[in-house]
Amino acid sequence: MRCSRFSQQVSDWVAQRLPRDVAASMEEHAMRCPTCARTAEFERSLWRSMGALAPRNADVDVWAGVQARVAELEPAPSPRRVPLRWAFSGALAAGAAAALLWFIATSGRPPVPRTDTAGLDEAKAVQMAAAIQQLPDPDVEFTGESSRHIPFLQRAVLLGGDK
Repeated sequence: MRCSRFSQQVSDWVAQRLPRDVAASMEEHAMRCPTCARTAEFERSLWRSMGALAPRNADVDVWAGVQARVAELEPAPSPRRVPLRWAFSGALAAGAAAALLWFIATSGRPPVPRTDTAGLDEAKAVQMAAAIQQLPDPDVEFTGESSRHIPFLQRAVLLGGDK
């Protein structure tokens, strides 16, 4: 047994609430470990001190005092007429209605084309559009020479291999 486990179970051991096998290992550990033996002796002295105290009877009815105190501290009912959850539901419904109206109002209109062309170089845009090439689908089976296959060339360029 380890000292940490002993210290966790020392109260139950002194009070004789442990099974016999655990109590025997506690006894054996206390005989080998002086620190745990002192802990057990301190626990026993606490139990003896508590046993020496005379039992004390309460003269007053504690429960009646507790009930009276709770009644004093109980808050008065609030004068709110509309519960908070209903107010939140109303705000949520109003927001949903506003979103629906916005959607209906904007759904019939075509999109507005962009008219801001400041900074757009038309010649460069035409060059870029002309440079776009139609590439064959790389997933289609290629039956020709594999070194001239466009996806093969693309992979070679990307991976740095031979063309």
